Amino acid sequence: MGKVLREGECKMRKVLIISSSPRKDGNSDMLCHEFAAAAREAGAAVEEVALRDLAISPCRACYDCWSTQRCVLRDDMAPLLEKITAADVLCVATPVYFGLPCGQLKVMVDRLLPRWQGLGGKDVYLIVTGHDGRAGLAHAADDLRLVFENLGDTVCGVVWGEHVWQKGEVAGTAAVALAWLMAKGAVPVVGMTKPHHVDGAVEACGFALTDEECAYLEEPYVPHALVGVMAENR
Repeated sequence: MGKVLREGECKMRKVLIISSSPRKDGNSDMLCHEFAAAAREAGAAVEEVALRDLAISPCRACYDCWSTQRCVLRDDMAPLLEKITAADVLCVATPVYFGLPCGQLKVMVDRLLPRWQGLGGKDVYLIVTGHDGRAGLAHAADDLRLVFENLGDTVCGVVWGEHVWQKGEVAGTAAVALAWLMAKGAVPVVGMTKPHHVDGAVEACGFALTDEECAYLEEPYVPHALVGVMAENR
């Protein structure tokens, strides 16, 4: 994992979350909000942006920006590009349409051209959502991974919003917990080699921890004095 928002390291980190979904408060937005909540709780400076609220025109391929580092188009991409440049961590979310990232996001990616040589060194998290399973969403994630790795960034993790289509279907799924954990700098890996492992994972879905229990689990470990045989054999 990248140094996303580890306690003590994240107080001054800037996190920019970009949702490219055309649907307000849909599944992509919900996962973005979870990522943002965890990032803020860890102490980062967080901003959420929805591309549907911005006027961003497609690149004209004039290449004037190669010499000026500015786009000839005067729209909302210029201030967004400033925010992307300043961010330490990017979280980019897209619904998957026809196996690909949505068109709004592709337009934004093409408009990174004026600053493309100065956008490296960031930690990037991807959120992909759609009615398919992971195999059906993987191509979109791979496309975005290629974009950011070519820019010189590190793609630290992917949140898979699988089998969701109707608005709000992602609520209560593992993707919500994963978005929260990734923003905190941890990605759980569930290994299952025996039937009872599956049973245990299923049972865990029914657990609901109280605020007090969560606080207890997050308390720093305080070593206790050795006793018994362990104390005698020191």
